[in-house]
Amino acid sequence: MSKQYEKLHSLDYEKAVLSSLMGLDCYAKFDGELSEDLFYAKRHQAIFAIIKNLFTSGMPYGFIDVFNYAENQNLVTEIGDEEYLGQIMEQSPTTVFNVENHIKRLQDFAQRRAMFAEYETAKAKLLDFTLATDDVVNETAESINKTMQTTANESYASVNELLGSFLDELQRNAREGFIPSKKTGLIELDNKCRFMDGELVVIAGRPSMGKTTLAQNILTNIAENEEGHAVFFSLEMPKSQIMNRLMSSVAKVEMDKIFSGQGLVVEDWESMMKATERLKNLPLTIDDRGGLTVAKMRTTLNKIRQEKGKVSAVLVDYVQLMTSSKPLNNRNAEVEEISRGLKQLAKEFDCPMIALSQLSRSLEKRPDKRPIMSDLRDSGAIEQDADHVIFIYRDEVYKADSKEKGVAELLVRKQRNGSTGTIKVGFEGKYNRFIDLIYMPSDDEDMPFLQEGE
Repeated sequence: MSKQYEKLHSLDYEKAVLSSLMGLDCYAKFDGELSEDLFYAKRHQAIFAIIKNLFTSGMPYGFIDVFNYAENQNLVTEIGDEEYLGQIMEQSPTTVFNVENHIKRLQDFAQRRAMFAEYETAKAKLLDFTLATDDVVNETAESINKTMQTTANESYASVNELLGSFLDELQRNAREGFIPSKKTGLIELDNKCRFMDGELVVIAGRPSMGKTTLAQNILTNIAENEEGHAVFFSLEMPKSQIMNRLMSSVAKVEMDKIFSGQGLVVEDWESMMKATERLKNLPLTIDDRGGLTVAKMRTTLNKIRQEKGKVSAVLVDYVQLMTSSKPLNNRNAEVEEISRGLKQLAKEFDCPMIALSQLSRSLEKRPDKRPIMSDLRDSGAIEQDADHVIFIYRDEVYKADSKEKGVAELLVRKQRNGSTGTIKVGFEGKYNRFIDLIYMPSDDEDMPFLQEGE
């Protein structure tokens, strides 16, 4: 082939994809998009063939597994030896988080190489005067069409093809009662909103409404009861404060006592000792760096996924404190970029992304302080990208004589796959937690009773 053909590949992208496959255990996610012809280098083809073989056999396909297989099958020369494998893993750590885009680049290169080869064949035929020109043109057109069809990334499917899997899943859910959503720890919220993997959940409220408390309660419940490892990116509070709040909510010991260390009685110490045992085994990582960007989040999440396995849920507190990866014209554009990045991370790591957001001060001027969608601060992109938007309103914050002290309204203003509405829950500020309510009106009062959701 000519020198132009040699330009239709990138060894760096090939190494990055191979490094991702061996380091992230993500072959299954991209099974339908991967093939040997995506790789230009022969030894990269050989490495991928081993990875594919191990995956198909149900075997692990990490760096050591690939080399051991090559050694057992006398393929070490073909893959470039153990040192070369190590170089692949060392040279590509900063690119493994973007494996999906890298695979697309390899697909593009592979398609261009296939097209280039067809045109080279066509040029040779055009120089063969024993062939009719019309035949060469028709044969070339047919070959080009076949090449386009075989190298296209077929992510589409007909309704008829999708119908079978839909009915199978529906029957299974009806039979087993399975709802593939994450449990928040609040029964009414679970009944109203089903937080699914890949979704962006926005929780917003004015200061003192308890948005961090609600999100932390949800994340803790997911971490404790769902498969995987939860991650809390806190841009507002340091790790020490988060631990204080976690202990308060789990042990049911007043936050004032925990923060000050004063007034603790024997029962408090006993409760905290029991809570310590629960928290020891809680699969939750807290990151309190400032200047957080979506790219930094992706790097951290990839590292956690490599070390601890699946990510069960991610919490960001809060969006307006995040930094844009690149300078943009205004803050609205930056928040728009951040919002879309968070949605992409939710899909990439196949988990709920819970993002907290501030509200504008404009609602304070209204008689009814319950938030509406236009109150989201800085950008309408948050509203557009979110699968769920939940506002928190507590009447007692605005009215000293409120009849609903200890009650919070969760205003579901957007839900992509369900209805909107209001959920009332209990708020125990001294314990840093929200709990379910049971309504049991008596003759002289209409107040709900608190029901512990444990």
